[in-house]
Amino acid sequence: MSGRVSAPGDLDWDEARQAWNLAVDQRPAAVAIPHSADDVIAIVDFASERGLRVTAQGTGHNARAYDTLAGTILVKTQEMRGVEIDAEARVARVAAGTLWIEVTEPPQRSAWRRSPARRPTSASSATRSAAARRGSPASTGSPPTASSRSSS
Repeated sequence: MSGRVSAPGDLDWDEARQAWNLAVDQRPAAVAIPHSADDVIAIVDFASERGLRVTAQGTGHNARAYDTLAGTILVKTQEMRGVEIDAEARVARVAAGTLWIEVTEPPQRSAWRRSPARRPTSASSATRSAAARRGSPASTGSPPTASSRSSS
């Protein structure tokens, strides 16, 4: 894995588990900060083999969304950033940790202007829509688990 993993007792543990909302004390089993989709696959496989849940956090704004992170690997995607726009196909590929401002900044904005009438949707709403069609836990607001991933 090219990213990093922090666990209780590691020197960077407090920093790794910290959310944007400093009033929230997140205490997952581990925090993984992937750099690529391959890293995410490795994290989910690792968790699945050990019976751990997995949940993702882009910026930490949703830190209070879960009652507990016990037995969960918190995947913080803030280092997975990037925007690719195919204006002709009217498609944007946005990495999981990308901030919305990075999608709407020039030159991205000018690429969308060349594309008639269609604007990008947020990654989170697109993910929820796709999850709802599949009936996955992401559509219910529950954190996804390794077992729910392998059963789909």
